[in-house]
Amino acid sequence: MFLINDKKEIVKHYKLIYVILFIICLMAYISSCFLPCYSTEHETVKGYYCLLGGWFCLFVDFWLFLIWCSNILFFCSLVAAIKHNIICVWLSLVSVMFSISMLFHRYIIYDITVPITNFHIGYFLWCASYLLLLIICIFGIIGNRKNHRGSPD
Repeated sequence: MFLINDKKEIVKHYKLIYVILFIICLMAYISSCFLPCYSTEHETVKGYYCLLGGWFCLFVDFWLFLIWCSNILFFCSLVAAIKHNIICVWLSLVSVMFSISMLFHRYIIYDITVPITNFHIGYFLWCASYLLLLIICIFGIIGNRKNHRGSPD
């Protein structure tokens, strides 16, 4: 273990960790788009299908539309996280809650009679990217406040 005594080194390490977490978060989100998200008795649905067709839920099931809106909140939170704006914490918290609530929705959007039989790695990676963004936002806000405080010496 090493000690960091210089404030510039602390800021450099903080920024490096922040960027690495940010890249992991984006990679998890992009990967979830190409992996299977859920399956029914007849098919397995990939993430890009959910992303591209989810807006249609506005006309079918408003709760699923809110779940899909978590994608918009995710990108708004990314922008706010880059600017270290406190709103990113609240946006990412709401998107995490909406994304996890999909576990309690048991039917697919285009046919209410077809139940979801299983959730796959794409869905869980999608939720994990949202959770990681929440951690990044909290880390960013706390780290930004600590790095901008005046030193007592």
